[in-house]
Amino acid sequence: MEDNAWGSLLNRVRENRHQLLEDFLAELSRQPDYVDASVSRDELERTALQVFDLFLNRLADPQGGSGSGSSDVATQLGRRRARQGVSFEQFTEAVRINFRLFWRALHRVAQPDLVEALPAHELFATTAGDHPGLLESHYGQRPYFTYDDGEYHLLFRHRQETGETPEALGQTVAHIRHVPGLGALAAAAGLARKLLAQHVEAGVVSPRTGFSRLVAEGLGDQLFGFEHEVIGRYHQLPEEERQRYAETLEVFLRSGSIRQAAEELYLHRNTVFKRLRSFEEITGLNVTIPQDAIIAMVMLAHRP
Repeated sequence: MEDNAWGSLLNRVRENRHQLLEDFLAELSRQPDYVDASVSRDELERTALQVFDLFLNRLADPQGGSGSGSSDVATQLGRRRARQGVSFEQFTEAVRINFRLFWRALHRVAQPDLVEALPAHELFATTAGDHPGLLESHYGQRPYFTYDDGEYHLLFRHRQETGETPEALGQTVAHIRHVPGLGALAAAAGLARKLLAQHVEAGVVSPRTGFSRLVAEGLGDQLFGFEHEVIGRYHQLPEEERQRYAETLEVFLRSGSIRQAAEELYLHRNTVFKRLRSFEEITGLNVTIPQDAIIAMVMLAHRP
């Protein structure tokens, strides 16, 4: 990406700040805490424009010193809103609105001649406050942009083409490998938040490795009370027994090999085989059949 093309793109957004402001105020008007709080329209306009300018300055100079200033402004603004009666949840939602609108604006003003200035990105995310600077030190080898919404810390960078799995950091890190342009960054950030909310295990989680839990979350409410239609009497088993089956199945389904599962679980192959047969008797699912294996993976990810 040429610097002059990127600069032209940011200038177009800067010229459209007032449209951004109108869109922001329209969305914010649907947030009850902001409607009821003692925050004047003049102040909302002033602080919204200030946040947009911070985004623009940070993108214009990703490695510059504006990061700490951005954090200070966010902290001060959050404290002020709290004194004005705005809840933390509503404040963070307002920040997300700012964020979403900004990325949409970048994508919109790039049409049609500056689309090439919107490179594919990849996204890393972790829980805010856990080891500050960790994402930057491990994944910031190329130009990047960071964002902290108070709950999650996000790092966007130009996509790496190697296809290698990122290094694990001893904590949960969500990774979206291919974000097709800045217009998709807000959606990618939302997906990363879902992955982090569902995974507490240390390591790198991606949409592929977290797929079954994502699907299970969507199906959970619809199937509540009718799990037996899909997985038999499995949920009637004692918790300890369900955990034993779940552990065996998760390990087996990673490779489809009884031998490898037995080695990883430090069990005899016959023990693994018998557990799989027992699981089939309880649920009606033969996990050596692809369709049944998919059902088992999704249903086991949804553990009431």
